Amino acid sequence: MAGPQSVGLCGAYDTGAVHPDGLAAVSRFPYLIAELIERGWPESDLAQLTWGNVQRVLRETEFAARAAAPRRPPSTARIERLDT
Repeated sequence: MAGPQSVGLCGAYDTGAVHPDGLAAVSRFPYLIAELIERGWPESDLAQLTWGNVQRVLRETEFAARAAAPRRPPSTARIERLDT
């Protein structure tokens, strides 16, 4: 199973997916965090869940993009102008 280092909270509530009872909106996240504290989650795991993993993914994505940039020239694509 995935651990705290593999998940993150998301605010994408317009997907049509079914959400757990009590978590129908991001405004309910504090209740989720409170429940995890009650269940003994360490602060370091809560930090990963709430922001740490998102930061890591963004950092790794930026690194991969920068590493790939020299191998691919800039796009020469143009957006056609539509005069209406």
